[in-house]
Amino acid sequence: MTTIRVTDETVIPFPQEAVWEVIAKVNDYPRWWPDSLEIKILKDTGEALGTEVEIKPHGSRPFCCRVNSVQPTHTLGAEYFGSLMEGKGGWRLEPAEGGTRVFYDIDVVAHGWLVDLMGKAIDFNHLHSRMMKDVFVCLEQELRKRQTTV
Repeated sequence: MTTIRVTDETVIPFPQEAVWEVIAKVNDYPRWWPDSLEIKILKDTGEALGTEVEIKPHGSRPFCCRVNSVQPTHTLGAEYFGSLMEGKGGWRLEPAEGGTRVFYDIDVVAHGWLVDLMGKAIDFNHLHSRMMKDVFVCLEQELRKRQTTV
């Protein structure tokens, strides 16, 4: 078993409510997330809570997560499930000077002999942080697009 436990963060120059509006629309993630992270909606509940997604990083096996808690404009919690990863993760938003501090926390155990073998050579926490950096860039781009269409 390999543990991935990391908190990634950035400050995005938009109000917390605007950032929340994008993050809470989980069924829109396939449209704005980076191409390196293929996302498929497995279960669309019509709201964030209960929505399930499959995420497939380029060159890796897919894993699944389900939104299991929502505190509007503050947190969106997720449960990772399935044969590859189990644990928890989620978004947190806090006001920051000049915008919103956006966090993504993950605390999971990855399963499988290949993951264990790769974990000896690859820092999965660092890899996750690199991927989240791309997600944060795309999040800000999505907010900028929405701003110009309003």
